[in-house]
Amino acid sequence: MAKLVQTTLLKPDVFQSIISEIKTELISELKTSLKSAITEAIQDAIKPLNAIINQQQQKITSLETENTQLKQHVDKALSDASERYEKFRNLGNAIFTSMAENKGLKEEVATLNADIEELEQYGRRTSLRFHNVPLSKEDLQKTDEIIVNIANLKLGISPPLCVNDINRSHIIGKIEGGKAQLICRFRNWKIKNSIYMSKKKLKNNSAQIFITEDLTRDRQELIKRLNQLKKNKKIHSFWTFDGRVFTKKNSGSDKILIKSFQDVEDLKTE
Repeated sequence: MAKLVQTTLLKPDVFQSIISEIKTELISELKTSLKSAITEAIQDAIKPLNAIINQQQQKITSLETENTQLKQHVDKALSDASERYEKFRNLGNAIFTSMAENKGLKEEVATLNADIEELEQYGRRTSLRFHNVPLSKEDLQKTDEIIVNIANLKLGISPPLCVNDINRSHIIGKIEGGKAQLICRFRNWKIKNSIYMSKKKLKNNSAQIFITEDLTRDRQELIKRLNQLKKNKKIHSFWTFDGRVFTKKNSGSDKILIKSFQDVEDLKTE
């Protein structure tokens, strides 16, 4: 029996058939094993990649969340900035409006001050100041008579001045070196002007008496500044008439009416 099996197996066709079956079976098992090994190897290789992908996905999700939050902050910041800009713009408009109103008010105040100053000067239009008048304490009650004597004896006023032509006179400041300044308000402008127009007759008098109009503080300051310009040879001359201040740049130029300190400043650059 064993010999029969051996003989049968040794037959070429039988042996070849068995070998073919074994080969087929081995190839099938090998494919299965190889497929399993390859699948396992691929899965082992993919695992770290999947971990990296998961990490990256988590980072992307986190960045998307942060980006959303950042966008919300930016939108809020832009909204706040827009609101602040609008407030700032409104405040700027309010400031400009206030500045314009303030400028208008300043101009009104300046105009009112000029009008007040003009009225004050008008109230002085019948008054003159007599400087360097010889005076003693005993003469303090005799200022009217002293001014009458100056007008009649030194100026030769015609018709002669009398005490009744004077409303009031008095000393200004103190007596210094036996001299003082007197102010006198005359009965009317005509009398005052007659004396003022004769003041040149006092030139080179021994007592050095001179006469000026009774000016407001602002106009006295204008005279002070013009006097400095004359010393600096920026102007030829200056004078007052009826409370108004005039100057000439040179002997042949037209007279210029000085109304403000800016007018004086302009003379420095002309």
